[in-house]
Amino acid sequence: MPAGIPRPSVDENISTTISSGISDVSTTITVADASKIVSPCYLVIDRVDSAGALKATSLWEYVKVTNVAGSDLTTTRAQSGSTAQSHSAGAVVEAVVTSAMFEDWYAVLNPEHDSAGGHVITGTMTIAGMNLASVATLARATSGYMNVPSLASIANLYVTSYIGASGASVVGFDSRTNVKARAYQNTQQTNLTDTSVVTVTLDAESYDVGGNFASNTFTAPTAGYYLINGLITYSNPVADSRYDAMIYADGSSIASSFHHTGSDVATDKANLGVNVTTIAYLTATQAITLRARFFCGERTVDILNAATVTYLEVHLLSI
Repeated sequence: MPAGIPRPSVDENISTTISSGISDVSTTITVADASKIVSPCYLVIDRVDSAGALKATSLWEYVKVTNVAGSDLTTTRAQSGSTAQSHSAGAVVEAVVTSAMFEDWYAVLNPEHDSAGGHVITGTMTIAGMNLASVATLARATSGYMNVPSLASIANLYVTSYIGASGASVVGFDSRTNVKARAYQNTQQTNLTDTSVVTVTLDAESYDVGGNFASNTFTAPTAGYYLINGLITYSNPVADSRYDAMIYADGSSIASSFHHTGSDVATDKANLGVNVTTIAYLTATQAITLRARFFCGERTVDILNAATVTYLEVHLLSI
């Protein structure tokens, strides 16, 4: 939205006349020629007579033009310390630079600039359209907020400190530092059945920036390349058996790893950790889960629970 700062007229020495007389309270002034009068601007009425001779200063009236429609000027009367008064048809109207114009400029520019010329935002700044060719950095103001209702084109946008959208939505926004989650198994998962693919219970979180992890599942908020890392620690592994760790996206395996135990594992290991890691391109809303499976004969197996032994980590790398 324009600030409404007054400006000079199109040409120098703009002069016209009032078409019909006005009272001291009239706000609409019809002039003979308004083609070079701009809005907003300041005019003076009755500074000179039709021959160009100066009149008494008590007869001068400054007005602010707030709209131009054809030959009709919408005005605010009695500006720059002048007095609203009646003016006759034929009274001379001139475009001028006044002290009021500079006061208007000061009121707009001074609060939003520091002594070095930088912009200072103390309230809410609204940007109707932003077009940034390469890289922009937006940092949260000390006070106040930045409101961007529509972004025309941003090739790369990095938010260095803070973004808030309480009660609103940010459409098409992706922050490389704001999509990451790590969840782990707090309550032990026991008596898993041999050869069955089982979703690993991840009922506690180390962090979930963006709020994308729930019910053992990470849901991708946006399309992009994600680093996905999982670890499953099996309790009391047995000899000559296979233990798997798998990453699933929307119910299908996209990465897997396994460990096959030797004949002496029972005497060497109380627990067995199997790690699986991948970088995968995910589409928005794809669901990521960590899955377990084992082959060790007719017995059940438990998963060891702790933040450092059974977990899933997902970080957005790029879009």
